[in-house]
Amino acid sequence: MNHKNQSDKQSMTSLQRQAVLVCVVCALAALLTVGITLTLLKRGKPETPGTPADSVPTDTTGDGEGTDLANHYQIDNTSSALLTETADAGTEYLDSTLFLGDSNTVRLYNNGLISLQQFCAKEGIGTQVALNEGIVTFKNDTTHYTIAQAVAKMKPRRVVMTFGTNDTGMEVADFISNYTALVQAIQEAYPYTDIIVNTVPPIPENHSNYPHMDQAKIDDFNMALLNMCEQLGVRFLNTAEVSREKMATASWITTRTVISTSRAPVSRLC
Repeated sequence: MNHKNQSDKQSMTSLQRQAVLVCVVCALAALLTVGITLTLLKRGKPETPGTPADSVPTDTTGDGEGTDLANHYQIDNTSSALLTETADAGTEYLDSTLFLGDSNTVRLYNNGLISLQQFCAKEGIGTQVALNEGIVTFKNDTTHYTIAQAVAKMKPRRVVMTFGTNDTGMEVADFISNYTALVQAIQEAYPYTDIIVNTVPPIPENHSNYPHMDQAKIDDFNMALLNMCEQLGVRFLNTAEVSREKMATASWITTRTVISTSRAPVSRLC
């Protein structure tokens, strides 16, 4: 068996080796986004000087034109919905948090950062599927629950929602309409949970593997999400800004360090 495996490895074509390399690069980019999300939620967004323009993705139109997005993403740092840095809340804060979302959330579990009991997510879904389809099942229960129904059943202290990667074909208004309905469904199903809306993760500057995705659209989504959070009285976790900085500098944040210091005041979330 060992000789067969060695022979198979040696017989890999150049094209196969390139395919493996692409998969590895994509996986590393995904892990970077995952790491930053948890780090910001646990540790908070540090005070940092302005990011230089050349560290921000520029070509995001998908058509090869170098659109400068250095000043496109503008978040009101005085917003009451914005989570700010606090002291580290520790593992207890994380353990009482339920993560909702798409493949970005699934990766938290796949990489051992959260337990099976800490997430309701499915790869490839958008806000409309999350709102309407039964994608959650429980042991010894044949019922398929929507995410809102699952939240009511699991009764978490707080939820962190990360959706939007699979919604970039929508207009901003339609995306926000769907997201609003999803948040309201969770509020109605279990009004005792605190809701944190995470930003849509950014795409790499070289996004040839994601030709349908547009960083400008993602930025528009995230700016609209902050406004939605203000209107609905929920909290906004701005991981996008730090994620883009870290992608540009190829540096790393341990994801599990973000979620427990970027919590809201005790009266709101604890």
